[in-house]
Amino acid sequence: MIYIEPQGTCAAFHFAAEEYLMQNSKFTEPILMIWQAANCAMLGVNQIAEAEINMIKAKEQGAQIVRRQSGGGTIYTDMGSLLYTFILPYKNEHSPIDVLRKHVAAPVIFALRQLGVAAELIGRNDILVDGKKISGLAQYAKNGKILTHGSLLYNTNLDMLTELITANPEKFQSKALASVRSRVENIVNYIPPKQNGEKPTTNEFWAQLKQNLLHSNFTGYSFSSHETAEINTIRDEKYANDKWTSGRTPNYTYKNSRRFDGGTLEVFFNVQNGLITNCSIHGDFLGILPIYELEELLKNQPLNPHAITAAIGATPLTAYLGGVMLDEFLCCVFE
Repeated sequence: MIYIEPQGTCAAFHFAAEEYLMQNSKFTEPILMIWQAANCAMLGVNQIAEAEINMIKAKEQGAQIVRRQSGGGTIYTDMGSLLYTFILPYKNEHSPIDVLRKHVAAPVIFALRQLGVAAELIGRNDILVDGKKISGLAQYAKNGKILTHGSLLYNTNLDMLTELITANPEKFQSKALASVRSRVENIVNYIPPKQNGEKPTTNEFWAQLKQNLLHSNFTGYSFSSHETAEINTIRDEKYANDKWTSGRTPNYTYKNSRRFDGGTLEVFFNVQNGLITNCSIHGDFLGILPIYELEELLKNQPLNPHAITAAIGATPLTAYLGGVMLDEFLCCVFE
């Protein structure tokens, strides 16, 4: 395994580094990257920024707002958080959820348990301790590789998390939870103290986590100045560009949304003479392929269940919508 520990705390740079690693054919071995991002709200690729983030508070607090390439929901990180990225070879016949569970969540949970933290994977993509979320994971696939990344709330400012991230009432109703804050917790509150009675610092936790994840079988790698320049180009053109961060806010004539076990789904259509002239699909579902491919399939189709089902055809819907099934997608559109 290759281990990379990029410098700096700019989330846009690190997401650009992920993309560079995904698109560069010279990286064929599994990769682990551990990194940090200061005071940052990270949007899922299919979310609408204004619906997920308190934009006024974010501006007041000087928080970065960055859209990642993967699905899932918005998260908050600061210098009390760690982020981890696994990049693995991938064939389409493999199940993305199996990759997430066996090759990412399992080693992260093992590493945490070695530190005395009774972590477990619950639901579609959350690692919990005592029913409280400490980590969420998301994925995308490209160029014969699959990237799975996640956050670890070690000693994060959870009050800031609550202020910046807007809770969707539908998301929490079924779980009888009143707020984002009520379902998250910091790992520092579960990790045993050191011999002197103090809890490990974030950097000490990072070192222990790295040791437990890698053991001794890894090769360290640092980006060259040339590679850093290429990553900065990706950052400037995409992840630090407002067109990428805010550009998926749709104009529409028809809208509906539903919450399913596989995530929140929102559909926006422009409809003329009964035909879908434009389509925009949003939510925190965990697809691994770009949603615009599915949106293109629905353009110029009649707005009725039979036409949409026929247009989707044999397309592997779970690759785009994660755990949201065809009947649920139709339910969201027509009910």
